[in-house]
Amino acid sequence: MTETLAAWAALIWRRALGAADTLQAGGQSLSEALSERGIVPDVFFEVSGSAPGLASVLEAASPGATIVPVGIQRGEPGLPLGSWTLREYTIVGTVAHVYRDDIPEAVRLLAERGDWTDVAAEVLPLSEVVDGALQPLLSGAPGQVKTLIDPWTEHRRAAVHGRAQP
Repeated sequence: MTETLAAWAALIWRRALGAADTLQAGGQSLSEALSERGIVPDVFFEVSGSAPGLASVLEAASPGATIVPVGIQRGEPGLPLGSWTLREYTIVGTVAHVYRDDIPEAVRLLAERGDWTDVAAEVLPLSEVVDGALQPLLSGAPGQVKTLIDPWTEHRRAAVHGRAQP
């Protein structure tokens, strides 16, 4: 992942949501970052679903660690079961949420957040989806964390976020 405005916004957003620390992918390895901070996690959640993400967790995990691969891997990753057995990893599968419990809480948390401009500051017209959203995303340089599309407008505009007044 390249260092982009969107990536930095995502890190800031995670901190605003209460993350004690964040790490920009593609820079320092996860193993090095944890060692530098003196952290030896018992549990790792791999949420990207990427082969490099899973590899970084496996490199950083100490013997006896629990690994929860939440992100769905594309294809079938090669599994080094022999080394996992020798390192005594516990691998836990999950679908990441229990709908009836987690969705209401997620909606509540979303509703508490008044300003979303750090996530999606701009709305694009449908005519700009390829050049303004898909191409930057594919190149690793999206301009914002989420892209909002308004099929009924002809020009880019600032996103208006907030609660509707009754």
